[in-house]
Amino acid sequence: MNKKYFLSTFLLLALCLNIQSQPVIFLGIKGGTLKSAVVTQGVVGEINQKYTLDGGLITEFSFISKKTEELSRGTLIAELNYSKNYFHNNTYRGVEFSNNFDASLFYVQMPIMFRFYTGFLGVKKTGFYANLGAYGAYLFKAEHEGELSISGNLQQINQNSLSEYLTYDYGVSFGGGLSMAGFIGIDFRYTIGIPDIYLNENINMRNKNWGLFLHLALPINYHEEY
Repeated sequence: MNKKYFLSTFLLLALCLNIQSQPVIFLGIKGGTLKSAVVTQGVVGEINQKYTLDGGLITEFSFISKKTEELSRGTLIAELNYSKNYFHNNTYRGVEFSNNFDASLFYVQMPIMFRFYTGFLGVKKTGFYANLGAYGAYLFKAEHEGELSISGNLQQINQNSLSEYLTYDYGVSFGGGLSMAGFIGIDFRYTIGIPDIYLNENINMRNKNWGLFLHLALPINYHEEY
């Protein structure tokens, strides 16, 4: 079901583009906070979400077409982000830790989304929007850290665990936000992964997170008529 939704999202992106409209290209940056965790089955102990940072580069292709003496706008967005998924629980492989066990997954992530503006006309105006799209990600680093109690003695666990996780991830992303003056935006986004990222047949684990971001994108081929 999730894979069908993933494919249908890309079809929707293609259908939404108006080939007769005039594109305005924006380039910019984004950054913000991410509350990350995982959806799990077969994990012993409680998985807790943790806050981390997320940011990267953003490209926007705004398709603007004249409509009843006004301008309407839809935007195709491509991003290249650094993303850290960070979660903790009090067990690992069935062993209880004295403190929370932390897992950090470092990704290069590329979301592609279509942005629907509601009551938003032109490039320089302010208004609300909704995002819908998909993402792909590459895992380049994974770390496990915690304190394990052995015969009353604390042993620090800090290891590279890249081999325990799937090196790629993909999923769906949606949310909304507020665009101000057409260039600055506040964006809320929810993302959930599709594949099982943990290479253990007894444990099913999928990425999920939500984030709040600030982005700044400036047009590079803007015309005053828009």
